[in-house]
Amino acid sequence: MIHRDLKPVNIFLDSRDQVKIGDFGLATTSILALQNQQQEHVAQQPKSLDMGNSLTGKVGTALYVAPELTGNASKSTYNQKVDLYSLGIILFEMSSTPLATGMERVKTLMDLRSSSIQFPDNMMTENKYSQQLQVIRWLLNHDPSKRPSAEELLSSELVPPTRLEAGEIQDIESDTICELSYHLDMVPIIPRFDFIKAKIIDLFRKHGAIEVVTPLLTPCTRTSTRENSVKLMTHSGSIVSLPEDLRLPFLRHVALNGVRFIRRYSIGRVYREKKVFNFHPKQVYECAFDIVTPCRGNMVVDAELIAIANDILRELNLLDQKRNVYFRLNHTSLLKSILLYCNVPPDKYKELFEIVLEYLENKISKFQLVGSVNSQISQPGVKINTGYLCDVLQIPEISLEQLKGTLKELFKGRGEAAMLAKMAQRDLESVVSLAQGMGVQCPMMVCPGLPINYERAKGGGLVWQLLGELKPKKRNPITTIAVGGRYDAKLVDFQKSGIENGLQVPKVELSGAGFSFHLDKLVHAIGSIRGCDPIEVMIYIIGSRPPTKEVVSILRPLWSHGIKTGILEGVLSVEDSAKEVGANLVVMLGEGGELRVRTWDHDRFQERHVTRPELISYILKTLRPECSPTDCSSTSQANTSLQTVSSVKNIPSLASQSQSNGTASLDIIFLTSEKPNMSKKRRYENQVEHKISPILSKFQRKEKISLIIVDLPSGPLRGLVGLIDPAECGTEQGSSSPNSVELQALIDRYPKYKHNIMQIYDEIVDIFGESRTLPVVGVYSVLDSFCRLIL
Repeated sequence: MIHRDLKPVNIFLDSRDQVKIGDFGLATTSILALQNQQQEHVAQQPKSLDMGNSLTGKVGTALYVAPELTGNASKSTYNQKVDLYSLGIILFEMSSTPLATGMERVKTLMDLRSSSIQFPDNMMTENKYSQQLQVIRWLLNHDPSKRPSAEELLSSELVPPTRLEAGEIQDIESDTICELSYHLDMVPIIPRFDFIKAKIIDLFRKHGAIEVVTPLLTPCTRTSTRENSVKLMTHSGSIVSLPEDLRLPFLRHVALNGVRFIRRYSIGRVYREKKVFNFHPKQVYECAFDIVTPCRGNMVVDAELIAIANDILRELNLLDQKRNVYFRLNHTSLLKSILLYCNVPPDKYKELFEIVLEYLENKISKFQLVGSVNSQISQPGVKINTGYLCDVLQIPEISLEQLKGTLKELFKGRGEAAMLAKMAQRDLESVVSLAQGMGVQCPMMVCPGLPINYERAKGGGLVWQLLGELKPKKRNPITTIAVGGRYDAKLVDFQKSGIENGLQVPKVELSGAGFSFHLDKLVHAIGSIRGCDPIEVMIYIIGSRPPTKEVVSILRPLWSHGIKTGILEGVLSVEDSAKEVGANLVVMLGEGGELRVRTWDHDRFQERHVTRPELISYILKTLRPECSPTDCSSTSQANTSLQTVSSVKNIPSLASQSQSNGTASLDIIFLTSEKPNMSKKRRYENQVEHKISPILSKFQRKEKISLIIVDLPSGPLRGLVGLIDPAECGTEQGSSSPNSVELQALIDRYPKYKHNIMQIYDEIVDIFGESRTLPVVGVYSVLDSFCRLIL
């Protein structure tokens, strides 16, 4: 951009002393722009320079403009260097001593603008101006090609290097640290997290709950936001907050829409602002469960919530005696009765509750509790029974049977306080009895001073905490696992707030209760869990041409049996990749269909060769030992390459090959490299049965098929079957001859299997030679389940 009108009046300084340029009325972005506007502007300058009071008006523009923009020269083209000329005039005024009169200023600047660039005598004689004179003379050169550009000027030794201000350095460092701190504070990926989450969701659904997701952002109000809420600003300037818990947005939705009955769960992130700025807000996974009903005082709901929290720990095996898990109960009516009895002013409740919570969390001692209560809630003119109040607040967890005896002074009265205490006792007894009937065996203790969720249930309701030793090695191992209770009063508050804001809120009576817990705590408390790894079987493809159809035929049956299976390609270390994803078994599949299975056993991988029909059965027996042999057999049969769905019962054994049951008979001949034992023969016969049973059904009943079982790969077998002519095989023309061109070419191609090829060839020739009719001969490979018939 070319400004074309630089002068002191268009240069400003901001509050941080940073230079800002203004008045872009003559600015242009075209390097070859014509000077029509500038020429008209210069033409308006009077030939006799104005000597009035303003020395920065029209005279100023004429004194600062570059020579190529004045007179007839204005018809030529120019570039950004016209602004550098103006900068030279401005630099001269900043460097020289103040001029006494306006005429002297004009004369001095006109001499400076001449082609000879004449400086005042005092600047020429004093050495302190030597560097400035060089820069000014360079900037005021009438030849634009010899005038420096902005880049050349900044990189010149005549100009001091740019120094960043402390504020700029701080901003750069802050941006860099912020980006680093945000990445360092990300939530780690834990495979068992999803496994535990799924278990909890299944339990919630058994109790009839559905997932309800509330809006992420909530408008900020004085009553709805807290100090550690994460606040954001929208494009329009509205202040919104991220969820600090998953319950408040849900309660607002229920109250404003008049939802009378719902059971819901929600699992998501909640955010809290950290005390140290420029870090990602603290984020944890919260799990919330709520029950909303139209009837108040239903103790079954409170008991069910306690039972669900207890069942979650039972599902995750966290209810052992070492964990010391127990429930801490209280009733807001009981707490209110204590405050009324001790004559505590309502405006002091909040401060008192904060002190009590610090004491219950072992942040302050008993002595500090007494001192804080005496100093914080004392009020002139009000007699508060702080002695009895401190005694009650220091009461540890007691059983329900001990409650009345411990607070006998409160229960003996006849006023409002005693009435509230007795009502709270009845509710607590009812909830404990119902929860025990639902299978809760954990101790349920009463803490009269427990102040949690008082504002949400100040009309009267049960509140509770679930505590336990999730990390026994900690200095204070007792941790709050879950927090629950009533929130009827909060629903009423949201209804009143909606009506005051002009919303049409349904006039219905609502009652609700729920509990929440941090899922992260449970995940970190649980060690390794069998079956929670994302992958159980990894199929590793070897070579550049993966047998995709073979991969699919392996994947489908494994998925149908619930085995988590994935594909792996192009890695350097198969074992490391398998251990990274938790795979206990790796199937290595080669280009020719070769199968190798590596199983994790005793801290290392054990490798073995497995045939294709055996693969599924082997994996099921390894990973699912409870799977019955019948299931494994049917799985192997149903997922061979021929998709066999029926078995053949007339395949003869080695002892008897003459049985027939409506299909062709089968004569099996073993030509394997090692003599198979009876178990191997039986296994090979089962493979053959699964493979060729649909083929046998196409032959006549009296047909006899000779099947040669070998342990060669499919490649040489394909070549051998291709060079045999059934019409000539067994005759004098087709006699076995090592010098046969086709046979010799096949042996040259597979020299490793020369002996096997000749043995199989001779056996086929003998079968054709001994048979009076044209026989049916087959070849079957036990390595890759390859089968071909010679008809």
